[in-house]
Amino acid sequence: TTAEASGASDGTVASMRRVREKLITMRMDPSEYGWHEARKLAGGEKLGEAIDWDTRTEEEAQEMANKLLGAFGKRAGRRVEAVARALEIYDSRLPMLLREFWGELDGEGVDAEEADL
Repeated sequence: TTAEASGASDGTVASMRRVREKLITMRMDPSEYGWHEARKLAGGEKLGEAIDWDTRTEEEAQEMANKLLGAFGKRAGRRVEAVARALEIYDSRLPMLLREFWGELDGEGVDAEEADL
């Protein structure tokens, strides 16, 4: 199979096929684009279009917050120590990275009360 010959997973090959078919449907030649370009085009993005990283980050953060709310419910606010430990178990670098991130925010004039942290 293509997956075995390329070393890619079946899912990746299927995704590549979908992108290829989408480009063909859009009357574009898939062979003219690299994988990342082809994915962007198939997803409706324009090449060279600037990405609004602030908006993208906020959307991704909101999605994650919704998932956390679904997983933790409202008890997370009452069990801060358990949530902190869960984040540390998830990725041992997170406590340090979060302290650095929140420290940078504090340096920008945003304090914990304003940021609801």
